[in-house]
Amino acid sequence: MPPIPAIPVSFLAIAVDHRRRKARREIQMMRSTSFLAAFLLALFAISIAYAAKPATPKKQLEKDATHIVVGEVKAISLSTKIVDKPAFSSARITGKSEEISYVAEISISKIEKGEGLRVGDVVRARYHWSKWLGPGVPFPDDFGHRPRPAKDDSVRVYLVNKGYNGAGYTTDGGYDVYYNNGFEILAPASR
Repeated sequence: MPPIPAIPVSFLAIAVDHRRRKARREIQMMRSTSFLAAFLLALFAISIAYAAKPATPKKQLEKDATHIVVGEVKAISLSTKIVDKPAFSSARITGKSEEISYVAEISISKIEKGEGLRVGDVVRARYHWSKWLGPGVPFPDDFGHRPRPAKDDSVRVYLVNKGYNGAGYTTDGGYDVYYNNGFEILAPASR
């Protein structure tokens, strides 16, 4: 029987070192892949949480509104404030957003639902809009009511008085336009 040739010790060390390096690279790849998957999942969850609310179906508007009135917009008043909001481009960057609170005075010509209002009354309907001022890309967010009426527009308005208004609960006795599509513009004013 011929003797078994001896394997140099340095060759064995190189083979073991190569296996260790390969195992380390595989672990690093798994960590990188896991981190990337977790990051993408978190980004997806955040974008869903802050995405624009879809329009509420008409049947849902009719069910949830405490009052539905038809009338003409006689006046619109507004107040604005500038607020800091995180930008989507980086968690460390904040941008400015203009938050606009509106009140539309609507002369009621027809009442389709609700009690306490009469034809000829003027109801003050509250709604809002946000405008991104920058810098950076705006964080995924809902920008407010749409469509928004203009003065002299003929509108049907789905209002909430003391209850869920599509974005939260109102309890102060005012009339909120159902969020976010509680205005139906029937005839725009000639501009």
